[in-house]
Amino acid sequence: MTTDMIRESGHAPEEGRFAHPIREAVVKNTSAGRETLERDLHLFMGPRAEKYLGVFRRADFGFLGDKLRPRAGRGLLSWHWPAFLVPIPWLFYRKLYIEGAAILAVFMLVPLVLPAAGYSGAAAAVVIAMIAKRLYVEHALKRIRHADTLGLAPQAREEYLRRAGGVSVPGAVLGSLFPLLGAIAVIFMMTASGQPAAEVVIE
Repeated sequence: MTTDMIRESGHAPEEGRFAHPIREAVVKNTSAGRETLERDLHLFMGPRAEKYLGVFRRADFGFLGDKLRPRAGRGLLSWHWPAFLVPIPWLFYRKLYIEGAAILAVFMLVPLVLPAAGYSGAAAAVVIAMIAKRLYVEHALKRIRHADTLGLAPQAREEYLRRAGGVSVPGAVLGSLFPLLGAIAVIFMMTASGQPAAEVVIE
C-alpha cells in the first residue's frame, strides 16, 4: 500500500500505525472521508446513532487549529426528549460521566447556595435538552480523535470505539439513583440549617 493510498483510506497496514484518519477525513472533506468518519461515529454511538448524526451533518464540523469545531451554526440546537425528561440518567446512559456529575452537582448546590432564587430543575433540563445532541457529537469526536493517537490496528481500533462508546444500562441506573440521593441530601442539609425544605424546588 502506497503512502497516498494510506492517506486516502485513512488506514495504515495491519502492522503499522494510523495516520490520524479523522483529520484527513475532515480536512479533505471528501465524500469518502466523510463516510469513514460517519462509520466511526456509528461504531462509537451504537443504538440510535442517526439521531445524533443529523447534528454532525448540519453543523459541518471542521478543524480550527487543533480542535474540532462546527463550521456552520445551523442545527447545533436540537431538542432531545430523553435529555429533558431524564437528564442525569441519559448522560450516564451515554457514558457522559463527567458532564453528568457536573450537572448533578449544579442541581444539588444551587438550591443550597441560592435558596431564595426560585431555582427550578426543569429550567436546567430545558437547556440540557437543547444542547444534548451537540454535546454527545463533540464527545464522540474527541474519543475518535483519541483513538487515532493510540496507533491501533484497524480491528483493534473498531473494538476500542465500541467499548468507549455505546450505552451503559448500569450507568443509567446509577444516574437515576444519584438525583434521588442528592435530593434527599439537599433536603436534609436545608432542614439541618433551619430552612424549610419546602422552599427547595427540584422539578
